[in-house]
Amino acid sequence: MPVPTNATDGAVDSPIQKSAFLDSLELVSLYKLWDVCDSANISLDATLDWTKPKWNQLKEALESVGIATNALNRPEDVNRGLNLYSSIGPASNDYRFFTSHMCWSELHHVLLEAIGLESLIHHGVPLSLREKRPQLLYRQSLSDSELEYINDRVFAFRESLKLDYSMDIIEVEDTATGIDITSADIWNRAEVIWSHMLMTAVDAYVCAAAVLIEADAFVAGDSSRRDILRKLRDPTDDWQTAANTIQAAFGLSSSEQFPLSVTPPAVLP
Repeated sequence: MPVPTNATDGAVDSPIQKSAFLDSLELVSLYKLWDVCDSANISLDATLDWTKPKWNQLKEALESVGIATNALNRPEDVNRGLNLYSSIGPASNDYRFFTSHMCWSELHHVLLEAIGLESLIHHGVPLSLREKRPQLLYRQSLSDSELEYINDRVFAFRESLKLDYSMDIIEVEDTATGIDITSADIWNRAEVIWSHMLMTAVDAYVCAAAVLIEADAFVAGDSSRRDILRKLRDPTDDWQTAANTIQAAFGLSSSEQFPLSVTPPAVLP
């Protein structure tokens, strides 16, 4: 696999030494923080004064523009985004950040589902019916304008991180970046993982993407995906055979080449 570089406009630059793969939950949390700050026209960096608690800093910044934190929708998601940004924000000059198209898709799904749920509740659709036919009901509750709104907001989120905070979160499958990894490559390796470890196909795909990009760190609040890579990197006796088989399938010479699992707000390695 070609080593990703900082090269732009055809210029050759030195390879980046470290990389971190951001899981779906991290994209959601970071989006929730960015969305609140963007709506209030304040910077994410307003929370990086290490002499004060992060949540207090955000609360002060929001209240200065007339937004009460107790009125936020799911403030726990925003706080999770704060913890994540405190981990990866200061490292943006030393790390290159990756994710998967699958993770971006899951972010879209979460945001659309939130709008759909709000609409269904507003129209008095009971929980029992929402649970019986969720996909049909949620699709019918979303308008074209709402779909377009979410697409625009996610695009603005990605551009803002890149331009305002030097955090270009690259999709592993994006061959335009010069990375020679396709979705087919990831699915082939994912099949090896789910054949030896009990998990969903999506979980295996995301983990395979992180391994193929040779990420130094796998940043994940989702314990199921995080634990998969922990078992591969440092297997117990029960997992040693499976880990060896998967390691060989990825062409790795050592289990330490699997990404190190990191739970925010832990500092990146």
